[in-house]
Amino acid sequence: MTGVDLPLSNWGAGTRRLAALAIAEQNQGTTPLTLIDEIERGLEPYRQRSLVEKLQSGKAQAFVTTHSAAAISAASNSALWYIDHFGNIGLLDGAKVDLQRARDPEAFLSRLTVVGEGATEAGFASALLKKALGGPLEQFGVHVADGGGHETTLGLLEALADGGLSFGGLVDDESGKHPARWKKLAEKLDKLLFRWSTGCLDENIIRLVPEDKLETFMEDPAGAKTGARLRTLQERIDADDKAFAVLKQKAGENLRTVIIEAATGAVPDGKEAEKRHFQSHGQTWFKSFNGGQELANKMFTMGLWPPLRSQLLPFCNAVREAIGLPKITDIVQ
Repeated sequence: MTGVDLPLSNWGAGTRRLAALAIAEQNQGTTPLTLIDEIERGLEPYRQRSLVEKLQSGKAQAFVTTHSAAAISAASNSALWYIDHFGNIGLLDGAKVDLQRARDPEAFLSRLTVVGEGATEAGFASALLKKALGGPLEQFGVHVADGGGHETTLGLLEALADGGLSFGGLVDDESGKHPARWKKLAEKLDKLLFRWSTGCLDENIIRLVPEDKLETFMEDPAGAKTGARLRTLQERIDADDKAFAVLKQKAGENLRTVIIEAATGAVPDGKEAEKRHFQSHGQTWFKSFNGGQELANKMFTMGLWPPLRSQLLPFCNAVREAIGLPKITDIVQ
């Protein structure tokens, strides 16, 4: 209460820690050093962020341990060291991990983090691994992160691997981009890195859909996007109607190709002036976290898993092994 003097021993744990730091600050020597174990203890997230900012701007060299996402996200001017559940410790390249640190600090606080190249890959990995592990990822300490694109994901995975840490990745094959770097990374991560041999996630799944199931595959489980997806095809083949039968007749043997182009947001030849519009078609299809989950679920419900088993199961087993679970011979659909 205001105006009431309380002995320090009666203060809350967080307030006592802040008071101790304030006292130490007033009595520091010429080469001050601050050590704080679990900086978040007793402090609300906003006070954690405030304390981290103060430590970064102060004269003392500070060493801090934490399990707090708020503290990590605030550590914008600090070196980040990571200890995984095997006891491996490594310094993470700030330039390569800074974006992930700021937007998804939980990636550095999980038992195992799998980085998807983008939102679609992250959603796909989360749904796939949920089936492979047999339950919600949280109960196994597995976190799936969105790497934010090909370049940033490559840099992030390189930083994590260079630190000697256990992380996984699920990425597309961006033909011709950084082959030497990807090869080196694959040698370090082994089966914890899944990379399509050719093309992207959307393309690899769509190519397996039987001809007579393409209409069903296009349907949005929630119902909201089905019409819009048909409209993207109508625009691309200049059809008079968006009814699937009309689109199929007009596109002929090219229907699957047009679906892939719409799903990936490819810009048709001669339509460069409308580039943004055609690229936005991908959002109508699977270019989102939920879209990636939809692709994974359809892979199982539409019988597309068997031809992909030999490619994806080693990755799933590598994740299981990394968290101490035995290998499996298949995923129950």
